[in-house]
Order: sequence, then structure tokens, then C-alpha cells
Amino acid sequence: MTSAGSSESDNYKGPERRKELPTMELWQENIKSLNSNNLTNLQMRYALSGGDLTFLVRFENEVPVGKLDLVFPEMEHSNLIEDGWQKFVLTIFINDEGELKIEMRGRYERDEVPLDIKLEFTRDIGMGVGINIDRIQMTDTRSGESGETSLVEIIAERLKDGERRYARMNDEVTNVSVEGMVAILSRFLKQFSVSRRVLQK
Repeated sequence: MTSAGSSESDNYKGPERRKELPTMELWQENIKSLNSNNLTNLQMRYALSGGDLTFLVRFENEVPVGKLDLVFPEMEHSNLIEDGWQKFVLTIFINDEGELKIEMRGRYERDEVPLDIKLEFTRDIGMGVGINIDRIQMTDTRSGESGETSLVEIIAERLKDGERRYARMNDEVTNVSVEGMVAILSRFLKQFSVSRRVLQK
């Protein structure tokens, strides 16, 4: 399907090459494929609504010709629902200027605590390992009260014995995968919901 100023592909009935990669390697693998097809950018989007997970690939102002050997994160709708996501939209932007941008929006609910979530993460691969944006916003829809944190802060949290609270021991914001980001955020939101459930509805 096509639209003004963009090209969208519905040839993918689900990710064909699904692989869990750190964000830098995800960018590198997809840039190889884009360059071989004379493309400069890629947008992939996952959307969970009504229990179904849809997937879309989009190219801004460009039309792909030939085979694309793209790599996609592994997102399982059953895991998202089990974790507490009622609505979930994940968009990944990649371009040949070295930018990888991740946006995540959704409704998360555990223990009758409904939260609107917005995650923004931008990495400038072209300049090395720089993280330009790392922001997570959470809004309790019962009261409208909002809070803000980041992946760096969540990953750094530890238990009394020194173990990571939400992340694996070797996880860092520079090497975590998109799947890892979602898992870490889901664990954090589960605990955050527990702390918010005493709020009167």
C-alpha cells in the first residue's frame, strides 16, 4: 500500500528475521539492507489492540525495489498481554545518518491501577554510543498524577543484596535490546502499580 510522501509494505505477515539484538547491532543490520537497496530510512511499528498484534514497515519518501533482508525485534503479543499491557504501540525509526529512535506508548494495568505510558529513546550511533533522549513518563489515569524516570535509572536500581531489581546483571542502556527494554519496563511498571494501588479510585 502507498500514501503521499511514503511507502508502506504489507508484504510482511509477521517479522521474517526476528532476532534479539542490542540497539547498535539492530541499526547496523538494517542499515546494511537499506544501503543495498539504495534506501536511507526505515520505520517499523508494532501495535497491540484488542488482543491482536499488528506489524507494519514503512519507508519515508522512498519506494523499495528488490529484496530486503531486514531484522526485526521479537515481540510476542501473549507476553505483552500477560505482562499487563492493554494497548501497546512500539515504533522504531532507523536512518543512515546514524540515528535510532524508539517510541513506545500504551496503557498498562495491574492490580486495578491503569497507567498511560510514554517512552522516548534516541541513540546517535553515528557519533558512537551517545544516548540523546532517555525518558519514560507514567500517568495514573485515576488521578492524573504523573511521574518520570528513564531506562538508565531503572536499570541501575538494585536490591539489598546488590542484584539488579529489574534488569539482568550485564544489562546497560548502551547494550540492551528493544525486547530487553520492554521487559525491563514491564517489570518496573508491575512494581510501580503495587505502590500505587492504595490510591483511592
